[in-house]
Amino acid sequence: MLRKLLLVVLLNWCVQVLAQDTPTPVQPSNDLCDQLYAQMKAETSPDPEICYPTVGEAKPFDQCYKPFDYFGDRQASQVLLILDASGSMAGQINGRTKMSVAKLHSAKFLVEMANDLPVGLVVYGHKGSGDESDKQESCSGIELVLPVQQGRKEVGDAIDELRPTGWTPLAEALSFAETQFSQQASAKNDKDAVPVVYLISDGEETCDGDPVAAAKSLHESGIKATVHVIGFDVDDETQIQLKAISDAGGGRFFPAKDASALRNHLNAAIRSEVSHAHYNTCILTNEVKAIAPFRRATLSMPACINRETQGKFGSVMHKQIRALTGEEERACSLRLMSQVINEESAMRKSLINAYEKLQEQRTAAAEAARQYSIDNALPAKQ
Repeated sequence: MLRKLLLVVLLNWCVQVLAQDTPTPVQPSNDLCDQLYAQMKAETSPDPEICYPTVGEAKPFDQCYKPFDYFGDRQASQVLLILDASGSMAGQINGRTKMSVAKLHSAKFLVEMANDLPVGLVVYGHKGSGDESDKQESCSGIELVLPVQQGRKEVGDAIDELRPTGWTPLAEALSFAETQFSQQASAKNDKDAVPVVYLISDGEETCDGDPVAAAKSLHESGIKATVHVIGFDVDDETQIQLKAISDAGGGRFFPAKDASALRNHLNAAIRSEVSHAHYNTCILTNEVKAIAPFRRATLSMPACINRETQGKFGSVMHKQIRALTGEEERACSLRLMSQVINEESAMRKSLINAYEKLQEQRTAAAEAARQYSIDNALPAKQ
């Protein structure tokens, strides 16, 4: 019992000694910390106001011309020509084979269109023969002769080699086109621009397919392509089917009774598609002009924000706080750090709000430029 009592007395004495030796934490006064913060801040040189940009004037807008609408009022994002090379195209019209006429004007169509739009060529009926024994080969022998792209130096050689021999798989050719479009990444997110198919045929479906359903699928699928049809030297019954194809494909049908009519329709298609391309390019150019002053104004703003709020203020203050040596001054560290973070955040928030406001003004300027271009467009050039 005595031993326990002595142990308790000894423990109490040790606690008292330790309590006397442990220093009491320094409690800095608010005035001292505020004074210290003001002195340290005076040694920084942030100027957030210089980050507020001045937006200059946009360059004068171009004068746009409305597009010439012949085959439709929607701009083509790309053009795919489907050319008939079936055996019937070996027939003659005004002393020349329909194939030679179609090749001549199709090549011109692709070359001229390719200056402004990506173009491609699909051919059918050039495989096998018109014999029943070759029907399967011919009906499935659809070929992408020229992949869709801009610039067509090789058009002449590719078309020149075509020889009319086989059957007419219109449905399969249109389904083939849908597959080709679906495999391509969209060039741009433009709800007004769609892939456009130009189908030239001198006959109706002979491969047991349903070209009307195929055209409808091509038009109503996610691709939303437009299908125009030119019937080259076709009878009334064939015209009915070809027109049904263009109707289902959201396009138009044009009969071409001879080489001159075929040439005129293709020339009009070139003019229509190119004028659409120029019109939309003009609108886009004016949008770019409208946003250019905002782009220049905001281009260096993020770097300026970081330089003025962090480089010239935050990092300087943090360095000074870490360098404090006095006991009372070091006791202010946490409070000083908190003040730096709060002030830096307030400066940055104000500048970021100004930046976001400029971005909103930029979007509004682009939309206003677009609407101005549309409302003030001149009539299509004749």
